[in-house]
Amino acid sequence: NAKLLISRSPVVQFSDQLSYLLGYPHGCIEQTISTAFPQLYYSSLVKSLTNKPGYTVQISTNIQAAIRKLQSMQQYNGSMSYWPGGNEESWWGSAYAYHFLNESKKAGYEVPSETITKLYSYLLLKVKQHPKEAYYYYDLTGKEVRRDIPSKDIFYSLYLMALYSKADGDRK
Repeated sequence: NAKLLISRSPVVQFSDQLSYLLGYPHGCIEQTISTAFPQLYYSSLVKSLTNKPGYTVQISTNIQAAIRKLQSMQQYNGSMSYWPGGNEESWWGSAYAYHFLNESKKAGYEVPSETITKLYSYLLLKVKQHPKEAYYYYDLTGKEVRRDIPSKDIFYSLYLMALYSKADGDRK
């Protein structure tokens, strides 16, 4: 069997990865969002990639299902758990969910404002805490050195707040 896909879109080079992503078997926050996010932008490509007999892609249904699943993963403090039914917060997963939910809303999908507002409040709180993370490297003598640096999640969160006009932390 062979498959030939011709397109003017440069995105077609990622068709194998996108096909794999659409069928990803796990349900953590990262995989849930990563499965739905490209469908916001590449609906026609997704449809052409999964044009198999007996297989239909319902992009709107997939995206709304991801939104509902994310809502069910939201914790009392606005954060997202990494796994459904989990109770440990995931800062990076929360930021990724905030990104996806805002883009979904911009694309016309129904996203409860309360979900986004609670995520925003959580991200703002985390940023204001200025957490550090360990960074290890080797110096010129080959000795391993540990240095505490600002958490990388701070920068992603700040980027998202700026992207959605909430960089000052006061506007909702």
